[in-house]
Amino acid sequence: MAFKEYLEQRFLSEWKPRAPHLYVSALSIKDRVGKVEGACLRKEWFRLQNCRPTDHQNLRNRVIFGCGNVIEDKVVEQLKLADRLISQGVKLYWSKLNLSGEIDIIARDDEDTLSFIEVKSYAGYFSKNQILGPSKKTGGGGYTRRGPGTPRESHLMQLGMYLVMCSKADVKEGYKSQYEVDEMQELIKDIDTGYLLYVDREAPEQLAEFKVKIQDGGIWYRAVGFEKTEPVLFCNIEDITSRCQELTNHHINNTVPPRDFSSLYDKEQLADAYRRGEMTAKEAKTYEADGWVRKDDWQCRAFKDGNDELHGLYCQYFKLCQLVDLEEFKLEDHQVPQEETNN
Repeated sequence: MAFKEYLEQRFLSEWKPRAPHLYVSALSIKDRVGKVEGACLRKEWFRLQNCRPTDHQNLRNRVIFGCGNVIEDKVVEQLKLADRLISQGVKLYWSKLNLSGEIDIIARDDEDTLSFIEVKSYAGYFSKNQILGPSKKTGGGGYTRRGPGTPRESHLMQLGMYLVMCSKADVKEGYKSQYEVDEMQELIKDIDTGYLLYVDREAPEQLAEFKVKIQDGGIWYRAVGFEKTEPVLFCNIEDITSRCQELTNHHINNTVPPRDFSSLYDKEQLADAYRRGEMTAKEAKTYEADGWVRKDDWQCRAFKDGNDELHGLYCQYFKLCQLVDLEEFKLEDHQVPQEETNN
């Protein structure tokens, strides 16, 4: 077996069930036309039902995750040097929604005001266009920003819910700080501002920062450095909590959630994507000429391994999800035995 395949297979052998909580890093909403932004409800349902993953994680994705941790450590190091760091890795649990999460960083500014900071990494043409906003290339491979960009939807939901949870959830032990749990609980309860800090993995000098606040029951954001622009409402908190409740109901009732995403668009989905401008120029040209083009949602994208077998590129339950539609599907055949979970 090639070394790359060996490393990817290790994911399955090392996998252990997570706590049966909803996670802030896997929230989602539905927009006005029913399109889902964020995590797949069915994928999270498989995890809550204690199903064993059927797809090993692509090595590239594991490396990207590791790069993100390295970048976060560097940010923490600089905050320590500036005597701005309050804590990192603060775990929260909100029993009302059975919702867990871990705040990257809590820091203080020049006015001694505390804020949350979530550090994210990005790379690639499409990510640059979204996060940096309209830009033009400069000498040396750099970019000049000509307008504010847009944070990723999942990141806005994540940081927004931390701001909601800080006055409602319980702080758990395990974070890195001199403050005791009850002191940390008191410190964060009035925090109303957070920052999404984006660092380009290919060019770390390409930074983007977004200020996020909770106001009038919604998550609002604005690009730092573009203060003359108006804050943008992303979504209402109720949009997120209703999806949490929907997932909880499916979990309690042992009912499989419908698909949120597709590994191959049908004619209706293609027509909707074309109408909403969600095709690339190449996809649109092919669709206009042939009435069809191969298109999928990235959440359901697959790749072939060395044995020509399909695996989910981003989803650990890609193959299991395909089995759900078969009549002989039985959930208990894919669940981890209780004794294994307890170990």
